[in-house]
Amino acid sequence: MESITDSQTHEVIVARSAAEVETLQEAWTTLQERQEAPIFNVEPDRLFSLVRWQQDARPHVILLNRHGAPAAMMVGSIEKVRLQCRLGYKSFLLPPLKCFTVLHRGVLGEIDTATAGLLVQELRRLLRSSEADLVFFHYLNTESPLFQVAQARMGGLCRSHFNHPVIHRTMTVPESMDAFYQGCSKKHRANLRRYIRKIEEQYGQRAVITRYTGPDQIEAFVAAAAEVSAKTYQHGLGCGLQNDEQTRDLMRTVAQHGWLRGHVMFLEGQPCAFQYGVIYRGSYFLEQIGFDPKWKDLNVGTVLFLEALQDLCRDSGGAKVIDFGFGEADYKRSYGDKCWTDATFYLFAPRLRSILTNVIFSGTTGLSLGLAHLLEKTGSLAWIKRRWRGRLQQNEAELAE
Repeated sequence: MESITDSQTHEVIVARSAAEVETLQEAWTTLQERQEAPIFNVEPDRLFSLVRWQQDARPHVILLNRHGAPAAMMVGSIEKVRLQCRLGYKSFLLPPLKCFTVLHRGVLGEIDTATAGLLVQELRRLLRSSEADLVFFHYLNTESPLFQVAQARMGGLCRSHFNHPVIHRTMTVPESMDAFYQGCSKKHRANLRRYIRKIEEQYGQRAVITRYTGPDQIEAFVAAAAEVSAKTYQHGLGCGLQNDEQTRDLMRTVAQHGWLRGHVMFLEGQPCAFQYGVIYRGSYFLEQIGFDPKWKDLNVGTVLFLEALQDLCRDSGGAKVIDFGFGEADYKRSYGDKCWTDATFYLFAPRLRSILTNVIFSGTTGLSLGLAHLLEKTGSLAWIKRRWRGRLQQNEAELAE
């Protein structure tokens, strides 16, 4: 473990192994308890589970102490990665580089401009060394001081450009489902109740929603959820829920803490929709959701979401907020009551190979966004997306049969 004292006011401690990370537990807990919006992704057990399934990866945690007390922490791992360049739905991979990946919301502490400056200074030190060729931030709030300082202080060749922003929405959990329905428009409220009634009338007791919370239920949940996910267009893009040991291992870590909330809807014994969420420190993090397109007309995904929401309303000591995560969707716009903008971005080492990677990556990203903007102006983008997603759904459904 490395300790760097740059002045009499602050000290930087860098942990590079599980054993070294464990020595930071007290400071880690202190910073987590100060978080206004906590996230389970930066729990030590979660970090170790993620690292375990990354090839040749190791933890990398940066602790900033000010006047001997923990002020900020950056949590992530170092591994070899290949950046993916996209042109529409086509992609290609660049040669591998050593990357310090900062976990989503993996920056703890009250980050002001001065603290952000010290963290960026440490990242520049890391990039000048041989430890990492680039730093990756996975969806950081664009209004945060860290985002602003990193963009301002890193040279144009050493930071990614065209960081496409995405909306991140949350929803306050209502006191009851009656309160939730009252907050909807009359038409929307009638539609939601009609969806539920339609399934009840057509399937009765052949429509079953099963809840999964314990470690002993992981196998059953993953098997059912993955069967549904395999038929979605997200699966075709490589974003679906996989029925593999890595998925089960990550979920076991969550379930062992009592955080797991899984729901699956079955119609006539067949899984048709799933929802995977995590309850942590008063927030419900919606991790993944999907439905079999064969049952689209029954709105099975919406009905399952309402059932999961009802469970949250009933649990008075549970979540007070639903975090929908990054990316837009109709249901997020309908139910979310707070939002902000997140963006992923990279910082590159001041070395020729890293800079050339940035030029190719940022150039391709800019070209892709430019083409998307042109298609949107001509009214073609939405049509292309619908056709492509429909094609992916059909392909995945055929493969799953």
